[in-house]
Amino acid sequence: MTTSNTPNMLDYEAERRSFHLEVPEYFNFATDVIGKWAQDPNRLAMMWAGPDGSERHISFTTFAERSNKAANAFAHLGIQKGDAILIMLPRIPEWWESVLALMKLGAIFIPCTTLLTPQDIEHRIHVAEAKGFITDSEGAAKLDQIRTNCPTLRHTVMIEPDADLARREGWTSYH
Repeated sequence: MTTSNTPNMLDYEAERRSFHLEVPEYFNFATDVIGKWAQDPNRLAMMWAGPDGSERHISFTTFAERSNKAANAFAHLGIQKGDAILIMLPRIPEWWESVLALMKLGAIFIPCTTLLTPQDIEHRIHVAEAKGFITDSEGAAKLDQIRTNCPTLRHTVMIEPDADLARREGWTSYH
């Protein structure tokens, strides 16, 4: 039995020399890609399964709308283009909403694993000269241990029900 393996290109060097990528002068993934896909309200972006077995079906339209709200809220807090913002969350839908919102603002999002220790967080804040930190109650507890050592940090956002915020001074509710 013989098979035909016709290559996609016959002359690699000629292909490499002639290759050209069209790159727009201004490009924002959150608006140019997600925003375009959001024009179809039925276009599914994510099927998210929670740790309790619950499921959420989230459209690109929902992500576009929720990230717009988050971008407006972040801008109201004072987050600006070029600001470094650490995001330390499990992979919940709000992680993507926050990332897209920061992209829309031109802020620099720095994803962090939830396994970081307070010292790890402090190191990353210092190195990045981070101005913000977005996390959940577990991450907030870690940041609270070292917060006074982080003079560049101005904005702290917690993705938790408001009841948890009542016990945490200096945190803004995401919701």
